[in-house]
Amino acid sequence: MDFNFQREVDRSNMKKDLFSWPEQIATGWEQGRAAASKYHDAATPSHLIWAGMGGSAISGDFLNGLLADTAPFPLTVHRGGPLPAWAGEGTAIVLASYSGNTAETLATANEAIEKGCTIYALTSGGKLAEMAGERGFETWTVHGGRMPRAALGEAFGTALGAFHEHGWINIGSEVIDETISTLKLNGERLSADPSESGHPLHNLLTDVLDKHPMIYGSGAFVPVARRWAAQINENGKRAAQWGVMPEMNHNEVVPYVEGGEWGKWYSVMILDDPEAPADVRKRIPITAELAKKAGWSAHIVRPSAKSTLARMLELTLLGDWLSYWLALAQGIDPSPIPTIMELKARLED
Repeated sequence: MDFNFQREVDRSNMKKDLFSWPEQIATGWEQGRAAASKYHDAATPSHLIWAGMGGSAISGDFLNGLLADTAPFPLTVHRGGPLPAWAGEGTAIVLASYSGNTAETLATANEAIEKGCTIYALTSGGKLAEMAGERGFETWTVHGGRMPRAALGEAFGTALGAFHEHGWINIGSEVIDETISTLKLNGERLSADPSESGHPLHNLLTDVLDKHPMIYGSGAFVPVARRWAAQINENGKRAAQWGVMPEMNHNEVVPYVEGGEWGKWYSVMILDDPEAPADVRKRIPITAELAKKAGWSAHIVRPSAKSTLARMLELTLLGDWLSYWLALAQGIDPSPIPTIMELKARLED
């Protein structure tokens, strides 16, 4: 692997976005709190729906993973289509569209209005911002100019700040500080040449270049596994799958042993949260051992940060850099997604 040409390949400068993760979290946290502080009558909802697509939906997944044990309401992530029948008065819905022009999210907005939901908007502008201004929705504005998937830090940070300000969750400043410090430290390490054997991504990158990655997480790390797969899809232009521990021990583990020689084309990557329940953690080395015994490659990836938030984003950044280096190793600019753009254009015809 030769990465001396990375500037020529990374023409859209995704590397800059990767380095901006600490700043995005810091900026988002402050602007989310500032935006929400303008509204003092935000009642705690009976249920909250996070509605978005693609890179705008993933913040909802991260909130769900982080807050599942502490949020005072259930949180559902909605990716297009009709809203649940139970949605109505007492239900809050966050309409998340980075561009503000996502067709599915705008359709959801109209249905949410009809159902009488309390509506919040997270966007950088577009039609959603116009609708929010006209109808008086509480709006959490983020900066534009990035690809939605490259703006996760700011979008997620903004949501955290707004949720905290409304009293729906309680996140101490020390957790935010640790998260920012962790992202800064790891960004420097991960930006080095991954062809060096001591690089944190060297073995993972070597595998993902030749094999189909299957990424697993449990609890708060489930959305991180999903993010890894999506980033490998969009940035690395490769297929990838994600799944949930321990559920995969009841189905997907079977071909590890009984699937024949095709397993040599797959690599298992398990995101191991040190704070996960003991019965879940016990499964991880056993699962990896079964995979290796059958000829698969297997990796157990562990974070070093203390707080759940910092651990989640530490591994998220790791996956983002992995997808970046995967694209460059193939001589591909990671930013353009012409297939998605063509699909959108044809749907508009």
